[in-house]
Amino acid sequence: MVTFSSNAIRDMVAAATAAKGNETGGVLIGRYSSDFSSAWVEKATAAPSDSEAGPTWFIRGRSGLDWLLRRSWSAGSHYLGEWHSHPAYHPSPSSDDLQAIQKIAEDRSYRCQRPILAIIGGSFEKDPLLAVTLGNRSGRTERLADIRNGP
Repeated sequence: MVTFSSNAIRDMVAAATAAKGNETGGVLIGRYSSDFSSAWVEKATAAPSDSEAGPTWFIRGRSGLDWLLRRSWSAGSHYLGEWHSHPAYHPSPSSDDLQAIQKIAEDRSYRCQRPILAIIGGSFEKDPLLAVTLGNRSGRTERLADIRNGP
């Protein structure tokens, strides 16, 4: 189970709205339960300044993330995965999205065996829709849910 704080959802909606028709995204930071069966997403970061985007694509940059993740780690929070937007579209993950989250699961430098991929779509300000998928090191992804949640 993955639970998102209202602040994380609000920040994704605000960033997606501000991107004015381009995709945007960032990383998810939070905590796992002691048995790793659930995750609490506390924060969805804005796109790093070196990110690149267009109406149907997003490449997350790295500027400032090392510092932010180290600071989060020292406070007991962890990198949980990635989020990005699909402007005016359903937030279904593309094959590229699924491959990207799978690579993160397999890359031990992320220290994230079950990375979360959150995609926000729909009408961001009026009726945002959030799709959540988990990756894992076995090579499978697991679609969790679509969540409707107004800002």
